[in-house]
Amino acid sequence: MQTSQRREKLLTKMEALGLDAMLVTNPENRRYLSNFTGSAGHLLITPKGTALIADGRYWAQAAEQCPDVELIKFRLEEHESLVQCSARYLAGTTGTLGLEGRYLVVGDFQALQRDLSEGWSVLPVENTVEEIRQIKDAHELELLRKAAQTADRAFRKALEALKAGMKESDLCLELEYQMQKLGARKPAFDSIVASGPNGAFPHAGVTDREIGQHELITIDFGAYRDGYNSDITRTIWLGHLNVRNRKIYESVYIAQQLAVEAVRPGKTCKEIDAVARQSLIDAGLGEYFSHGLGHGLGLAVHELPGVRSSSLTVLEPGMVITIEPGVYIPGETGCRIEDSVVVTETGCEKLTRSPYQDLDQSHPLEAVGA
Repeated sequence: MQTSQRREKLLTKMEALGLDAMLVTNPENRRYLSNFTGSAGHLLITPKGTALIADGRYWAQAAEQCPDVELIKFRLEEHESLVQCSARYLAGTTGTLGLEGRYLVVGDFQALQRDLSEGWSVLPVENTVEEIRQIKDAHELELLRKAAQTADRAFRKALEALKAGMKESDLCLELEYQMQKLGARKPAFDSIVASGPNGAFPHAGVTDREIGQHELITIDFGAYRDGYNSDITRTIWLGHLNVRNRKIYESVYIAQQLAVEAVRPGKTCKEIDAVARQSLIDAGLGEYFSHGLGHGLGLAVHELPGVRSSSLTVLEPGMVITIEPGVYIPGETGCRIEDSVVVTETGCEKLTRSPYQDLDQSHPLEAVGA
């Protein structure tokens, strides 16, 4: 889908909300609607056209990336701020201006109220662009597949270095190096390598703890490539697990697979969450599953829809979500398994393809036939 078509969808939503213009300040939304990848700038959407307000660092970039968008050149000697420049662009007209309240600081909000000409009112709106972004077009899906493949290949290479006594931080460094070597611009987020008791923290930091034998190791990572992200978690181990850890891993694996199998159009996110949650409850581990099942994935690592027990969002073809149940037992261990999937007409397609380690395998490389 071209950016012009995306803007047409937004204009339809704006009309329904009673908006005569919308100021887009979220970086991912700005890129989605214009192709502009600069780190600063405001996108002003109106029925008469779209304008990008940016300073001199980005004029050449904007001309190349979004030639169908009017460029308003912000100059410090003429304007106090980008929002003042936006307000002056609207001078001589009247209406209601929609704002992404979550992404606009109080000072800019106050400046807009001060600088907008008489006849304009402001209305904070939420998720107006994000709701459109939920459905990925074919080009977006191809970029998401490439990001997922990059992470999968990097994981395979990083596992070649894994051995007992290796520090979590060294394994993380190897994994992130391999992702960038294979085409990622950077990690999609701060990677997690959490071994033994560190796995009890869902968002554990990476430490210098030495990885031991016979313990669960949670690795959560993703690649940022061509503007899009991947997200995957595998729990692995060296040697053989005891009965307790075997049950934890097997229970999480079963819950994750059941939830993936349940993904199809027409199902609500709440229903998919319930599948994994009930499976872990039946295994006697439900109290240790402390977060939602997953989230949307695309230009941002976390975007709509949220896959959790309170979400009534109905899945549609083209949505990309993560399925990531986990068990976290304080002071003991943790386990999470995650795949990113795209909803299809009949079910879903896994974007992340790294194999899962079997309980009888003593090294995760055995799962990939190494």
